[in-house]
Amino acid sequence: MTDATALPEGFFDRPLTGRQLSDFSECPRRFLLSQFVSEKEERRYRGAAAVLHQGLRDAIVAFYQAGEDVADAARELRTLFKKHFEGALCADAIEESRTEARGLKSLDEFARTWVPEHPTARDTDLRLALTIDGQAFASSADLLFADGAGTTVMRLNSRRPAPAADDLLAEPSAVLLALAADQLEGDRPKCVGYYSLSECKLVPIEIAPDQIDYVRRDLVSRAARMRRETQFAPRKGRQCRWCGARGRCEVWR
Repeated sequence: MTDATALPEGFFDRPLTGRQLSDFSECPRRFLLSQFVSEKEERRYRGAAAVLHQGLRDAIVAFYQAGEDVADAARELRTLFKKHFEGALCADAIEESRTEARGLKSLDEFARTWVPEHPTARDTDLRLALTIDGQAFASSADLLFADGAGTTVMRLNSRRPAPAADDLLAEPSAVLLALAADQLEGDRPKCVGYYSLSECKLVPIEIAPDQIDYVRRDLVSRAARMRRETQFAPRKGRQCRWCGARGRCEVWR
């Protein structure tokens, strides 16, 4: 590892994100190199799935931030999606057309199934914090809704099929979101989950009470392994295809 790719002094004094924990788990080299990759470099390997997700997320968050007319939600969401969708990053015109069509269909369904019962969001683009045994973590959520039944904190998801609840418990980012959201002020019942745009349903992140201590220790243990790492060896696999740091990785030179 050269000085050019050495983590800056004090890096681990900053809060660690779920994305960083996941990147390190998949490939230590990916975690390291991603700290130095510019947005321009990352865009080269973004892929249609990531382009779709970003466009959908940006459109929905912007819709709720603006307090758009719920009666015309589908049209407003379509307009916002076309504004944010970066179709030029798709492989070709055919992929771009198919991806855009899928995005518009997802938004039509979102406007039909979710928006009528959740016309306004109490907050958008939340930044959450959590400290466990002195280790600081940072998380984020796309939307927060509050009504008489309680609070719903959710992150939008465009994967097909929708993630299973058990799968979310294996994702550091999802576990961190659930733990951090639980620290929000107030004692109202909270539902934390991923909203599947492909299947129009909220998949809750439910950590059993007797597992909370375990998952907290697991996050701290993951952070400790990252601190101890010195080589950050690459781990070749399926994750390489759309890795934003691929252009810098020696495995692909």
